[in-house]
Amino acid sequence: MLKQYSLHYLKFIYHFFNCLLRQSQAYLRLTPFVRGKIFFLDKRKGRFFYLYSRGFADSQTADEIYTKSDYDISFLARATDISGKYHDMVARGKTPLIIDCGANIGLASRYFAQCYPAAKIVAVEPDKSNIEMAKKHCANLSNVDLRLAAVGAEAGFAEITNSDASSNAFQVKRTAQTGGLQFVTINQLLGEESNTELFMVKIDIEGFERDLFVKNTGWLTDCYLLIIELHDWMLPRSASSNSFLRAVSLESRDFVFRRENVFSISNR
Repeated sequence: MLKQYSLHYLKFIYHFFNCLLRQSQAYLRLTPFVRGKIFFLDKRKGRFFYLYSRGFADSQTADEIYTKSDYDISFLARATDISGKYHDMVARGKTPLIIDCGANIGLASRYFAQCYPAAKIVAVEPDKSNIEMAKKHCANLSNVDLRLAAVGAEAGFAEITNSDASSNAFQVKRTAQTGGLQFVTINQLLGEESNTELFMVKIDIEGFERDLFVKNTGWLTDCYLLIIELHDWMLPRSASSNSFLRAVSLESRDFVFRRENVFSISNR
């Protein structure tokens, strides 16, 4: 535990000074503590804000979203295209729809809501305690809709298989038992929304992408930006990314790998 804390504080110091020196880094983490309120400075707006953390996993998630800016698209050669697509939807009177699959404690949804204020974000997360944290992080955001559910290729019932894991590492499986946690499909979520147009889908579902992309993937054609973390590194010999690779290869899309995420942009 002492080694874990020491490494955490060393990383905090590194990122603190790195962010101070780089104008491109938008968010400066001000407090190293892993529990309680974590304070940040939004350098571009000159505003302070804080996030809630229950421990290392939540603190790590806060760093991924804000300190490291995992979902910042400005590095992409097609960043202008993506921004233009968003503004085109708004200009046509449509609400850009963002679906956050594996929303965890709601920080990605919060980030997207701030970057794309005219969008609607549907955030899907299978763990109740994470949903409660997400409610706190998105409390003042009227365009975020939180759903306690798992996401898959077809409807059914789910259970978390590793309830003793870190809060950012829960895995799910299908179960024959009825009642309780349900699967929702992306097509189902699309069917619920009126006057929206699919803009972005973000997926981080700890290997269950092997189920999500096995069938009913027509929504890919309409999804302008797809951001997904694949988990072959975590699940060796499971080929968990195969169904995604097969589905996405049928579409005309760019494919950019950055850190843990694949950014896939439609060429339509």
